[in-house]
Amino acid sequence: MREAPSQPACPGCGYDQSGAVATWTHACPLTITCTECGGVFPCSNIFARVEIGPAWSFEHARRRILRRWIATTVKVFEPSRLWREVRPEHPVRRGRLAILAAMWLAVLHLACGGMVLASQGFMAAAGSWSVFDSWNPREVRSWMMVGRVLAWPYGHHVELPLDNGTSYANPMYGFVLAAALPVVMLAMALWIWSWRWKLEGGGHLARAGVLWMPHLTLWTFLSTVAFAAIGQFETPTSTSDWTMVAFLGSAAAYAASIIWWWR
Repeated sequence: MREAPSQPACPGCGYDQSGAVATWTHACPLTITCTECGGVFPCSNIFARVEIGPAWSFEHARRRILRRWIATTVKVFEPSRLWREVRPEHPVRRGRLAILAAMWLAVLHLACGGMVLASQGFMAAAGSWSVFDSWNPREVRSWMMVGRVLAWPYGHHVELPLDNGTSYANPMYGFVLAAALPVVMLAMALWIWSWRWKLEGGGHLARAGVLWMPHLTLWTFLSTVAFAAIGQFETPTSTSDWTMVAFLGSAAAYAASIIWWWR
């Protein structure tokens, strides 16, 4: 059993609620509105700020870690339910969030390597030069070549064939930056805003940044697929009008997903 804190405080911003509690002379209301941040919380939460957290949360799991990781990954694609069940009063376990971020970074890393190798496979199938030209599964050198791509895919290009022996390409790091940069800028703006107004939401904001990472992997993949699709409208000497339509459409879809998730 956990002990209640000596000073009742808002679970959102940490503002002292002792004055409001002192007015409860005959009865206790069901909810309380913080005069500092405007948040509305059950009165029980200002006395018991530390809760276990949702049953599916990897951040708060004590067992079945892999199952919780899968459940958390699925849940982040339902932001309305996610933020109803993960609340500011739940403890921010920074060590577990770091592990969660490392796991999703590993998934992103392997996905990038897989996309580079897949593009090289398309190049080989089209008869163009690729890293698989000298591939021999019996040679250690061939496996080392694949290992180098998987170890650091960001120095390689996603390259796909065009007609007449030509190809079009884009560095893998470009897709990652395109997906990560808008959210990094948004997170920095929110952090500056919380610091400027002295709100104690940094931990919950860090949690949100980590929980966004499956979206980062998904949109890196989708932007790579969109690049491959756009390339089908290209020729070695001209650019189709559909290229701009596809580019603007994918950018608008990504912006909408950011607003939808972070709203």
